Amino acid sequence: MEATLTWMALMARKDKGCMAVRREVAAAGDPLEAWRQWEERHLTEAREAMALAAQHMEVAMEAGAKVVTCQDVRYPQMLANIPDAPPVVYSRGRWPLEWGRALSVVGTRSKSVFVHPLEPRLEGPVMVRKSGLGRRQHGATRDRHRRLVEACGG
Repeated sequence: MEATLTWMALMARKDKGCMAVRREVAAAGDPLEAWRQWEERHLTEAREAMALAAQHMEVAMEAGAKVVTCQDVRYPQMLANIPDAPPVVYSRGRWPLEWGRALSVVGTRSKSVFVHPLEPRLEGPVMVRKSGLGRRQHGATRDRHRRLVEACGG
């Protein structure tokens, strides 16, 4: 099984956040072993999570996006430095080697109305972090967008 798809399946499980998944992988030694250990105890949920991960991979490929895991050299170093960094990110286009200052928009599938007014003021790269391709999105995500724009003077 491909490591990238395994990371995606680990993240597709219900009630498992970034930190929990990273702890499981660290304890097991690698994502494939973490998945094997969990799958043995949760066969039905494992099938569902893997099917969801395969769907996410298909959507990413159809959109022309790359799937980058925290074990990939392309994973943004600034993002890797935060404790609850997502193990999987999706990208399109080219990422700069050095980010310098960057803006991260949390929990979006595309640009939201809260980001549009900010665009003319953005200098440098913009990183968009997607929350599980739409899973668990609610009013808190909208509130984060508003706070982000307000903090940036929008």
